[in-house]
Amino acid sequence: MLQDEIFILKRSLYEAEFEFRRLEASYQTLSLEFEELKAKNASYIGRISTTEKVTSELEDCKRSKIEFEEQILRLQWNLKTKEASCINNAQLKYEIAQMTKDNAELHRKKDFLQQENEEYKNKVKDLEERLKQKKDVKEDHYDAKDCSTSNTAIHDLNIFTGTG
Repeated sequence: MLQDEIFILKRSLYEAEFEFRRLEASYQTLSLEFEELKAKNASYIGRISTTEKVTSELEDCKRSKIEFEEQILRLQWNLKTKEASCINNAQLKYEIAQMTKDNAELHRKKDFLQQENEEYKNKVKDLEERLKQKKDVKEDHYDAKDCSTSNTAIHDLNIFTGTG
């Protein structure tokens, strides 16, 4: 009986050692798996961090893109406004050139008309002087009857010159 008991105890000891070695091997395996999982976890955390960083940069790029597109639209609008202004300026310059040309033409016409007016005044003055001379000569040669004819001529001259 004692031997049976020793045998049972030895057998229990072997089973306990076997179970201990099995559990130790299982523990080693789990420890390795745990370390692998820790490494994977760290890798995933790194990837997540990188992904978050890239996502943040992407959002920043999207915001920058929108800002640049808005700036481009403003610049395009400014360019169109300036182009329209340049076209308007060109039209105004053309109109000014036309007005300057027309003004110069009007000045030439005015100068010509003033010169023509002076010539007519001189002709009228010459005609008045000649008429006065003829009148003086006729007064000397005609008698009182002819004088009335002379007065008619003076009257006609006054009407012609616009003084009577």
